[in-house]
Amino acid sequence: MNLSSFTSNSTSYTLNANVFKKKGYKFIEWNTKADGSGKTYADKAKIVPKVSFASCYCLIYPISLL
Repeated sequence: MNLSSFTSNSTSYTLNANVFKKKGYKFIEWNTKADGSGKTYADKAKIVPKVSFASCYCLIYPISLL
């Protein structure tokens, strides 16, 4: 799920708090790639985008796998 888009000008941003809920799943982190292979960020982390466009995706995992 795409959270937000940012335009970089060396300004820091605070990621929105996770609001995605799914029964039986737990929020793990925000990630710059939907498949989880990108840069990870904690919930409400401060970031400084290094590119002109960046997206963050909510990564959740089944509680049974944690």
